[in-house]
Amino acid sequence: MKKEVCCVLFVAIAAAGCIGEDTSRCNNMGPVEFKLSAKIEADETRTPYNPSENLTARVLASTCAGDYDPTYANGIIAFACNGTSQGSYQELGFTGNRYFANDNNDPVYFVGLYPANNWQTERNVALYTLDGKTDLMAAAQVYKRRTEVQKDAFNCPQLVFKRLLTKLEIRIKAENEKAAETWGEITKIELVGAKGGLYSMASVDLELGTASFGLPVDDYPVYIMSETNGKMIYTNTKFENQSFPVSLTIETPVYKAYTLTAPIVPGTSGYDYTFRIYTTKAKDSFVTVGVNLKDANGNQFKKKTTGKSFVITLEIKN
Repeated sequence: MKKEVCCVLFVAIAAAGCIGEDTSRCNNMGPVEFKLSAKIEADETRTPYNPSENLTARVLASTCAGDYDPTYANGIIAFACNGTSQGSYQELGFTGNRYFANDNNDPVYFVGLYPANNWQTERNVALYTLDGKTDLMAAAQVYKRRTEVQKDAFNCPQLVFKRLLTKLEIRIKAENEKAAETWGEITKIELVGAKGGLYSMASVDLELGTASFGLPVDDYPVYIMSETNGKMIYTNTKFENQSFPVSLTIETPVYKAYTLTAPIVPGTSGYDYTFRIYTTKAKDSFVTVGVNLKDANGNQFKKKTTGKSFVITLEIKN
């Protein structure tokens, strides 16, 4: 996830502002469009990033630093990693001029949000309800002046998107055949605890591109995943009402579930995460399992987990 994917995008804003207006506002070069480049600091979102496919995000523009209500521009753009723009730019609720103003050289500020939809913006923040299957990214505020772009067409602002959540991939492993027989089939997996709490709402600081989390919940959804020929396949199906035989995991861990959740700061006491596994033969229909995060060397992970991905192996014993 350290590999950087470099993309270029162009936001083609309608340049018809001179029609029916005072032409003194138009210089000899004509209206100056917004053009942005972008960089994604992670090489995957929920699934490995495919350079041949567009990755859409929402871009907000403002003439006031840190304040995006109202916006100077607000639209969905498509990232394409072949150095040219792909897809179309969709105008959504634009107000006023849709290009750099010609009568002043005030800076225009830009921020980016991924995914493109379902955000609620409130001046300097954007809110998103977490669902466990949608990754979140944000690009901190950047700005540019009209004359800077006129002097150099390649001198465009760059949006640097960073991941805001933590991905947990869950593998199941049975200690032996007796353990598999004892527990039967797994019917449901849910996340019921996290260091510092489980949260369902992200609040993104638009200027900084960072997130805080709120709205505590008692449990958090987990979704089905699998591995085929080394490729991870993530679904939108919750891991519930299933009938997965524990016997299929004897000695060899099997990828079965994932979730995208608010980051934590691992501690020295208690568990980092707590899962509840429901099986057909469990005494109380479920068993509670606590886990602590480890780094690549098997040592306790001590840093904040923002933008990180962890593989968790849950071993079922007698």
